Amino acid sequence: MTPSLTSLNPVKLNLNASGKLQQPPTRGALTRESVMEIENRQREATRLIEMYQELHRAETTTPNNVN
Repeated sequence: MTPSLTSLNPVKLNLNASGKLQQPPTRGALTRESVMEIENRQREATRLIEMYQELHRAETTTPNNVN
């Protein structure tokens, strides 16, 4: 089963006591943890692309010993 986009990137809302959205203290700057998460996701995406390419090559290439 393919995970949904929301399960990969959940939306987190920081609400104050009055129910208004609070701005993160970084004001949009990337934290070390978010940079590490982005890098991890990029590595995983690259790995999946390479696996797909290898599978595609295997399915479209004929072995040398087949007549």
